[in-house]
Amino acid sequence: LPAALEYVLDVDTERRRRGQAPRATFLHRQPTDPEHQLSGTVELPRPGARGCVQATFQLQDGIRDKLRPIAVMLAYGIRQARAQRRAAANALPPLPPVL
Repeated sequence: LPAALEYVLDVDTERRRRGQAPRATFLHRQPTDPEHQLSGTVELPRPGARGCVQATFQLQDGIRDKLRPIAVMLAYGIRQARAQRRAAANALPPLPPVL
């Protein structure tokens, strides 16, 4: 089974934590993603295979903070590993109680 790498890109995370608006928005994001996030899945056909995703973001008009860098955070996880763990846990017989 091919593995799937799920990812979320998030722009200006620290700035939003301080209650400020992000200075950029992702283009071509999914309708369910907020403007400052881009999420998706990369299918990897075999172990060791490489995948690539192109992400483009647009700077907001009227940015006043031009000195601080715009940080982009990446969170990811392997979808197949979670499904395999659940399947393995469900395949085990129940343990009898030990007194």
